[in-house]
Amino acid sequence: MSNSAPERNKAFVLEAFETLFNKRDYVAAERFWSPRYIQHSAHIASGREGLFNLVRSAPETLHYENQLVIAEGNYVIAHGRFHGDGASRRLDRGRRYPVRRSTSRKRRFQPRWMCPGARPRRKPCHN
Repeated sequence: MSNSAPERNKAFVLEAFETLFNKRDYVAAERFWSPRYIQHSAHIASGREGLFNLVRSAPETLHYENQLVIAEGNYVIAHGRFHGDGASRRLDRGRRYPVRRSTSRKRRFQPRWMCPGARPRRKPCHN
């Protein structure tokens, strides 16, 4: 691995995730998360302890598996999955569209409202 700042930042973030989510070493994880950590998810209490309590309440089988990590300057984006809680979940929580076959027999993603037979949307009100 290179010694550049983005590479060091990637390694730092991956070590933080490994320490908290996989090893569940809360004392060591304190060096990665600030006591002033701000949690933007409405169902998780803010602060480092809110995040740590969430992990403590999760099943022991919960495991984080990183899929992709990107860094530029001081910014790092990590994309991965949690396994071992009964169902795998995407962390990015992107929109999911049903898959249907097109006339050319190739699979493609299409929003539900574009699928034949779907309920039509209400027309917008224009004056």
